[in-house]
Amino acid sequence: QVMESIEIQEYESAGLPLLAPAGQTRNETVRASPNEVIPVGAIVGGVIAAFVLLLVVMIVVFAVYRNHLRKESNKNQYAMVDITQLNTATVKKSMIDHEELKDMERIGSGAFGIVYKGKWRETQVAVKQMRAEHVTQKQLEDFLHEVSVTERRRESDREQVSILQGLKAHPNIVTFIGLTLPPQPVSLVTEYCSGGSLYSHLRRVNCSIEEKYKFLNEISLGMLHLHKEKIIHRDLAVRNILLTRHLEAKVADFGLSREQEDTEEASQTQSKVGPLKWMAPEAITSREYSIKSDVFSFGVVIWEVLEVREPWEEKTPVEAALGV
Repeated sequence: QVMESIEIQEYESAGLPLLAPAGQTRNETVRASPNEVIPVGAIVGGVIAAFVLLLVVMIVVFAVYRNHLRKESNKNQYAMVDITQLNTATVKKSMIDHEELKDMERIGSGAFGIVYKGKWRETQVAVKQMRAEHVTQKQLEDFLHEVSVTERRRESDREQVSILQGLKAHPNIVTFIGLTLPPQPVSLVTEYCSGGSLYSHLRRVNCSIEEKYKFLNEISLGMLHLHKEKIIHRDLAVRNILLTRHLEAKVADFGLSREQEDTEEASQTQSKVGPLKWMAPEAITSREYSIKSDVFSFGVVIWEVLEVREPWEEKTPVEAALGV
C-alpha cells in the first residue's frame, strides 16, 4: 500500500526509474497533478492537430506569397510594353480604369487569354484579358485589332477608325464597352451574355428546328448589320455566337475583322486568317476576304446549327481545305 501511494514521477525525479507500481501503467497515464490525469492519446492528438494547423498556415502563406509574386511578375511584364510605340489615338476614349472592374469571376480561357465575368459601374460585363506572358509589342498590336488599326478615306483625309467603338449598336451584335492597356492588364470589355455560347447550348439542349431557324435568322441579321457598316468578320462560326439570358443570338469575337471601303470587293491579307474548315476557297488559296467569303462561312454555320456537328469532322483541316 505504501508503494501504491507513491507516484511514479517521484521515483524518477529521485533518479530511481522503476516499473509502474501495482495499479498504475506507465504507458497509459501521466499524472499532471495529484487530481488530474491526461491520457497519452489526448497528448498525441493535440500534437498532431498542432502540426496539421501549422502545415495549413504554411500552405496558405505560401499560396498568398506565390500569388503576390505572380502579380508582381505580371506588372513587370505589362510595364515592359512600350505603349507609346502603339497608335492608341483612336481608342483613348474607350480606355477604362482596370480598378473599376469588380467581382471578377473566371468563366473561360484560351491559349492567349482568360475570360472573366465582372461588373463595371454596376453593369455586368465580360472581360477578355490577355495572359501576361503573351503581352509583347506584336501581341498587343494583334489584340488592338479588335478595337482599331483600320483605315477609311473620308474626303481627302485618311483617319484611323475603330472596328468596335465606332460600330453602331445592334441587338444581334455583342456591345463593346471599353478596354484597358499597360501598365494595367490588357483587357477587352464587352457586354456579358449570360446564355453562354451557341456551340455549348446546341450540345446541351435538344433544340427544335424552329429554335434553330430563329438562331440562324438572328445571326444573319447581325452579319447584315456588320456588312452595312462595311465590316468583314472573317471568322464566323458557331463558337463565336453568344446567347443572352433570353437566348437571343449575338455575333461576337471580332479579332479577325477588318473594315473595307467596299465590302463587295475582295481585300487581301498578308497573314493566315481563320480556321480552314470555315474559310471560303478564295480565302484559302489567295487570302481574299469579302462579303462573299463571310456568306460562305455562314453556310458552314447553317450546317453546324442544323446538324450540331463540326463541319467535315471526318477530315483534318488540311484535307477539308483541299476538298474545298
